Amino acid sequence: MLGIGLSLTGLSVRRGGAAWTPMDMGASLLAWWDASQGLTLSGSQATAWADRKNGYSAVQATGAAQPTADGTWLTFDGTDDFLNMESQPFPSGSAGAEIWAVVQQDSPVANTTARHVAGYGAAVAAGRRAMVRAVLSGVNRANIQFGDGSGNVSVSGTAVDLSSRHVLRTRFMPTEGRVSVDGNAESIAAGIPNTGTTRVTIGGSTSLFGNHWHGKIRDVIVTGPLSTDQAALLHAFLLPRRAL
Repeated sequence: MLGIGLSLTGLSVRRGGAAWTPMDMGASLLAWWDASQGLTLSGSQATAWADRKNGYSAVQATGAAQPTADGTWLTFDGTDDFLNMESQPFPSGSAGAEIWAVVQQDSPVANTTARHVAGYGAAVAAGRRAMVRAVLSGVNRANIQFGDGSGNVSVSGTAVDLSSRHVLRTRFMPTEGRVSVDGNAESIAAGIPNTGTTRVTIGGSTSLFGNHWHGKIRDVIVTGPLSTDQAALLHAFLLPRRAL
């Protein structure tokens, strides 16, 4: 039995009386980095972040590049903070997959540097997948990027100003990529992904570890292609986490 109820913090999703979490997606869930769990800390600095599904650990040995943990969020300074896992276990080539995230975006529009939430694949733009903040016509926007083997395919969403806290969804599909924010309309870029297997990076780009995220990250989730019902459950779970 599935029930969805309202609370002061948003939607609560329950199945058979137990609170639904991404872990209930079974094989569709490939990784879930949750900033309230799985952290290895040096003081308040995160040296490693293990995902809840398979224990995949993204690490950072350099103190100045370690994001700051507060028990709920990880804060990335926009200068050099990132976490990285060499080799990546997620769908490659043109196989379908999704990246979801709960974020706080703090970079002003005057700074037009692309800011990467998370991505995986090759160490070059032509062979990786990425969830990005970009500036389009003077507005912060969610952006999806993926390499097609020869270049970088990209499109920005236009439905939501990506300032403050949001739920981002990027879908990498065999012939296109899609990006949406807080469940609003998707923006679509046509292209065939040609994704490599080099690394997974959180808070920066897989290529040269640049384009650092400026703000906070609450969750990063990688899934296989989701059904409409699965996506609705995941949205209902993640939307209240913006307020945590």
